[in-house]
Amino acid sequence: MDNNVDTKLEADSIRVKILYESLVDALAGLPFDVVVDKRYLFIRFDTLNLCEIEVYDEYYKVQSSYMDWKEQSKLSWEEDENLIVFYADMPDECIGECKRLVLYEAKKGSKQVQSINIHNSELMELVSLEKFQVAYNKFLEQADENAVSGKSKGKKLPYGLEYGKIDKKNFTQHFGQGAATKTPYMNWHVVSIYYIPDEGRILIGIEKDRYQHVNKMSRIRAEQIGNKKTDVAIFYETTKSKLDYKELYDEFIKVCGKVMELGVD
Repeated sequence: MDNNVDTKLEADSIRVKILYESLVDALAGLPFDVVVDKRYLFIRFDTLNLCEIEVYDEYYKVQSSYMDWKEQSKLSWEEDENLIVFYADMPDECIGECKRLVLYEAKKGSKQVQSINIHNSELMELVSLEKFQVAYNKFLEQADENAVSGKSKGKKLPYGLEYGKIDKKNFTQHFGQGAATKTPYMNWHVVSIYYIPDEGRILIGIEKDRYQHVNKMSRIRAEQIGNKKTDVAIFYETTKSKLDYKELYDEFIKVCGKVMELGVD
């Protein structure tokens, strides 16, 4: 095999790896598997292939046997015997269309997926992105003040959030009891958004000893953070200086959806 072929195979492998990781992120919180076989990726629900993606040098070929998606999509799918085929030039276009196809088909046949979407819709209705941004911004301000003063202050309910309950559980804030904690957090059920003022780190996580299903959730790494004495499963991390509120909000909703899929007990 000559060097040109070796280089092409290596480039293909990198493109497949990047697409695989991006698809896993895009479908996080939903009960789908992404399977790789050389330069092919398959998105599966149980034992069904919802779509197949073939990775080429300069484009991505997506094909599916779910013919009615051709009429639902706003993009151009072609028919090829018993399949529909879509060609994407950019990975983001490929990922976005695959996710829309997967969700469309899953909603028709999966009560499990429907329950996740219903839950996320209710959660987003209670806490919009705008309310979330106001609440978390105020939370960070209070946590920084507490870190300087060494005293615990702050309301139990986050700023800007209306009283309302989903599954009999309110959003809460925790700044410590009497003295400021080194790991203040905003919490809903077992999902917490931690902030470590000393380091400027912001994380979405779940304390492993509080949630029996945490090891069933994908892509888990765990560590002890701040003054927590238990391992925390980390699903997302950023810093205060690089904080993107929409990204933080989307990831929080996503993890909450996964918790509801597995159960909150």
